[in-house]
Amino acid sequence: MYKGYKIRCRAIIMHEGKLLVVKHKERSQSYVLPGGKMDPGEDPLICVRREIIEELGVEPKGFKLAYVYTWKKDGKQNLDFMFSISNGDEFLNLKDKKATHAFELFDIRWISKDEYILVRPAPRYEDFKIGKMDFDQVKFISQ
Repeated sequence: MYKGYKIRCRAIIMHEGKLLVVKHKERSQSYVLPGGKMDPGEDPLICVRREIIEELGVEPKGFKLAYVYTWKKDGKQNLDFMFSISNGDEFLNLKDKKATHAFELFDIRWISKDEYILVRPAPRYEDFKIGKMDFDQVKFISQ
């Protein structure tokens, strides 16, 4: 699709001041925003919707592009589209949902601003901790 790029679409899911994060592997040191890799030719909105339904079993609503984030890892360029989701309350009882790809997640948790937990990408987590997650304007970040 885009040679040399790994493209992911992630969801920023919040409810009552808490942020939903996931851990994919038991040995992983960090949590990430839920979402995943975009398929070749797939639209970013379709991707984030598909990934959230597969992993969490909830239909996300009220998409709003919040961040476009690029960085290099192991010599490869990465690109994340991060969308805020408006129906965070529907993600509270995830154990009751039927997610076809729940096996891809080792842990799911809601975190507050005063918790210390390693969340990637760090700049987005810092925005959350200091209350600067403003969804009125798309933020472009390159590292």
